Amino acid sequence: MLLRAMLFDLDGTITEPLLDFPTIKREIGIPTDSFILEALETMTEAARRRAMAVVERHEQEAAQRCRLNDGANVLLEELERRGIPCGVITRNSSSSLATVMERHSLRFATTVCREHASPKPSPEGIALALQQLGVSAAEAVYVGDHTIDVRAGRAAGTRTIWVTNGRRLDPTPDADFEVTRPGEIVALLDVL
Repeated sequence: MLLRAMLFDLDGTITEPLLDFPTIKREIGIPTDSFILEALETMTEAARRRAMAVVERHEQEAAQRCRLNDGANVLLEELERRGIPCGVITRNSSSSLATVMERHSLRFATTVCREHASPKPSPEGIALALQQLGVSAAEAVYVGDHTIDVRAGRAAGTRTIWVTNGRRLDPTPDADFEVTRPGEIVALLDVL
């Protein structure tokens, strides 16, 4: 199947992983094994507002000092050269994504943040991005650094690439391809 779109997670995929999730969870007061956005859904409105302020502060701080992941710029340039549109589907806010995009002069054909769709592992954000691009799931690849990214891509019907960032997970995400850093995806483009 011809590759017509490549969609990405943000933190740990396009950018080097910076968010300190254990610290954020401690500051909010939720268990370290829970997912932040899902835990917020169980809180009272006042507690959720306070917790979301913590999350947004950490996201903005990370966005303001982030660096692109190894080879991300080379990959994005090659995709642009080939005329393959790119998008970002992230659990982050639109504001923090805008900061990252401005900081690194990035452009994406579509972006879907937590304000736009149910957070991953829901496939809703990927499906929305595909709809906006006019591309079928079979013609797209979703790239992420977490098990929930691979699960979301699979549920949406895309092929998946897991970016390990040099770490091993048990169990290993069931991705179609595995790379250490985004730059390695350039060598895969002719087989995707």
